[in-house]
Amino acid sequence: MQLLRGTVPGQYLDGFLYRGHLYLLRRDSSLELVNWDELVSTRFPGPDNEIDPLAELVFVNNSLAHMDARMLRWSGYPELRQFFEKRLQAYRDVDFSIDDRAVRVDLGGRAVHSLELYFSHLWLAGESGVAVCQCGPGFKGRKPRSELSQVISGHAFSATPERRFVWVAQRGATVGLPVEEIASNRVGVRFGSAWELPFSALSVGWHWSDPTFASRDDLSSRAFVRASWLEPNEETESRFRRDEEVTQHRRAAVRPDAGDAIFVNGRRAYLEIELGDLAESRLFCSRERAVAQDSAGLTALDWQYDFSRSDLGVPEIRGQHGIPERVLIGTFGWVVEGDAGVSAYTRFGCIPLAQGEVVQVRTFPSSLRYENIVLIVLEDRIEIVSTLDYDFLLPPAQRIPSIGRRSEFYSSRPDDRSA
Repeated sequence: MQLLRGTVPGQYLDGFLYRGHLYLLRRDSSLELVNWDELVSTRFPGPDNEIDPLAELVFVNNSLAHMDARMLRWSGYPELRQFFEKRLQAYRDVDFSIDDRAVRVDLGGRAVHSLELYFSHLWLAGESGVAVCQCGPGFKGRKPRSELSQVISGHAFSATPERRFVWVAQRGATVGLPVEEIASNRVGVRFGSAWELPFSALSVGWHWSDPTFASRDDLSSRAFVRASWLEPNEETESRFRRDEEVTQHRRAAVRPDAGDAIFVNGRRAYLEIELGDLAESRLFCSRERAVAQDSAGLTALDWQYDFSRSDLGVPEIRGQHGIPERVLIGTFGWVVEGDAGVSAYTRFGCIPLAQGEVVQVRTFPSSLRYENIVLIVLEDRIEIVSTLDYDFLLPPAQRIPSIGRRSEFYSSRPDDRSA
């Protein structure tokens, strides 16, 4: 794996890449928006006034899903791989000074420490709670499409939007706000009645539509499964009768002592999952994989749809990143943030990404354009690290059987072709 690093000088609290734009949250809680595609294109111009194709691959659209499979066949020629290796040297360490390219976005004097982008909506968490604004990509030269509106009051550690909920971690509580209406082309978001849990979540993951919470204060987790067989909805009941096997797996996952179901908006029902010894750890989940952090270190899990699990044996290398504080999902592996730095567990081993304490770390595993990028906020700069985990850069003997998400390298089955 090759690491190609772009640096944005400045003092920031957070950053986010979304649809060709780089959102930058400065230390003074002001927000800047940079046209990332334009910045990279200016820094690396190509033929016919277009962006250099290799720069586009590295920093603008490095999705494995968009990689033409013919590249793998052409790269059977060693000369072509050598050509790429030579050209990639120009992208090893790039200065992306934004100068006067940033557009300031007025946040009304709010004290904000983190941001999220989802469906073109900008979610801001800070001292006064969580607010949302649909400014979206392409903000430059246009007025905001909606005003900044308050979602929930009170100090918020983080806001995590996803398809069904917006999760807000506060002091002593985690609040889930059901999302009733959200779309990129619709101004405003409608929420349902809040679902509150009595602890502050360090992270909220989900396996398909089933949320998993990791406690902020200690090594503990709770998880919930959607109990659709309890929902008073004939259409839902009919659909899950057709998928009886899935329903049985979900029933089997429920804790024997689980109490009454939690009904969200009187329609959607959830029951708590039996986690066994995993309840004594922090679970960091994606749809396909999970990592458990306990007192012994980190363990990668195969988090199947039926909630069975199998230890896939990733060794803990504490010397690289220190004591783990957070684990992020990447299409190329796991990114571990610790008190001594940031490391990536990849099919090539444990690779250090940054040394020392960092302000923020982000990955974009659900992005079509930035799934191989790690964004690291340091004291005096932001580093945008492109992890080139492409088989066309490797000799044929070193390639994996399938083109897809690289979390599959943890599989104990050498012929695993899961994406």
